[in-house]
Amino acid sequence: MASGNLVANALGSPFGAVDIAGGTAANLVASYLAMWVARLRFRGSWLLGCTSANIVVSFIVGGYITLLTQIPLSSPLWELPIIGVLIGSTVSINFIGYLLVKALRLRMVK
Repeated sequence: MASGNLVANALGSPFGAVDIAGGTAANLVASYLAMWVARLRFRGSWLLGCTSANIVVSFIVGGYITLLTQIPLSSPLWELPIIGVLIGSTVSINFIGYLLVKALRLRMVK
């Protein structure tokens, strides 16, 4: 997750080095947290792991995007970057990631 984020941000982020370093760090923290939660192995632990990763990435990345775009915290728009990142990470982590894990399990476990 973090290496893909590093490459994507290096190739096309409008926020430059801050997004390359910050996005990669946020994804490393989120990946570790999701892995830790998934190791608990209770029913739905994968969903809790994915949700915790979404929240971490959304607040870290959305937070620094709010600051970089200089949206005042007194404005009702300050939360838009956080919501945008939350939607994007939900699609990529929860939906696409879940489908990828299911497909890999079918191919690897026989």
